[in-house]
Amino acid sequence: MNKKMIFSALLSSTLLLQSSLCNPALASSSSFPTTYTFYFADDPKGFIVNPTINQNGTIFVDIRELAQDAGLTFAWDSTVQRASINGFMKKAAIRLGSHTAMLDGKMVTLSAAPFKSKEKRNNVEAVYVPIRFAVQLLGGDHIEIDRQQVHVTARNIKSYDVITDVYNGSTYTLKKDGGDLYVAHGKQAPVKLVSLDTDFNSTDMEFELTAGGLLILTINDAYGEPHIHNQQVKLIFQKGKLIRKAYTDFTTINDSDISTYQGKIVLSDGKILRMIEDGTGNVVDQLDLVKLGGDSNEKYAVEGLYDDAIIMRTASKGRLLLIDHNTNQTITLYKELLDTSWQKQISEDVDIDSFGSGDYLQFDKRVNHTFYFTFRAGSNQEKHFTYTLKS
Repeated sequence: MNKKMIFSALLSSTLLLQSSLCNPALASSSSFPTTYTFYFADDPKGFIVNPTINQNGTIFVDIRELAQDAGLTFAWDSTVQRASINGFMKKAAIRLGSHTAMLDGKMVTLSAAPFKSKEKRNNVEAVYVPIRFAVQLLGGDHIEIDRQQVHVTARNIKSYDVITDVYNGSTYTLKKDGGDLYVAHGKQAPVKLVSLDTDFNSTDMEFELTAGGLLILTINDAYGEPHIHNQQVKLIFQKGKLIRKAYTDFTTINDSDISTYQGKIVLSDGKILRMIEDGTGNVVDQLDLVKLGGDSNEKYAVEGLYDDAIIMRTASKGRLLLIDHNTNQTITLYKELLDTSWQKQISEDVDIDSFGSGDYLQFDKRVNHTFYFTFRAGSNQEKHFTYTLKS
């Protein structure tokens, strides 16, 4: 997942920053750092190692590569002397050979002037700035030099990687790191709507305006390898104010969780399903999915909702269930529909393809009292099954 970036370290004071990074005595020292490391705050195993440059006692790093890694854009002006580094709620500019720079609308003084390297990194010219400015640019607070390992690290570097979408003239921005959601109406400054307190990876937003004037924002995110984990956040706004939200996180093969029922908006967190009245946003009914499914450690995705039955799937193993209200029975459908050979494979969690097991049953439709399903497993020919409610 895309994580918050940090250059990990131990020293904290600005005075130590200045004395450690701009000490001419270090220029001739064999212990002068030759590399630095970027760590990801929420992923201890994630890191980037790159070389530093020592020039007259100052440690320089490639700001072009660093900015791009942090989700910022780097662009030259027409003179190729002034570069802008921009991102969501972040703006900076440097000029080659100049000891001053702009950072979030303020002028700052650099300990040494930026310069371009003749050597290319990743097929582009490297642009070097003092490491202290690089840390300030990305919101860091302190760094440390390890003279024995000739290495430098820094802490609390932020990520500016975001997902942006526009709906009805307003720009919605989601920070992948941490899940802070902002909205900007027209040219107004962004306003924070909510903190979702989760990281996002491969994400999209969907907007729906209901007949009753409620705005439903659905955030879908696939993560992990090979992106079979699915988390979804559904937010309901009334006149710009967040009034309802629900979060689910499933490892499933089917993501057809229902969204409406008899004109009501459906919100589910996998444990409780709430029915929301359009217009008012009031909760008018709810279902205890755990009680219906019978497993307190499980979450459920509802794929079909009816007065006399519910079709829902377990989140952990993707088993499709049918809850028959007439008989008060919970039917595990693969045990009811498939032959004993397939039942055995599914019960033993034998993977048929690279995307996990589940039961390979897809709910297609309901006609009168009969439910229709399709069974697909790997390269096997698909089969069709029906189940009819008992009267």
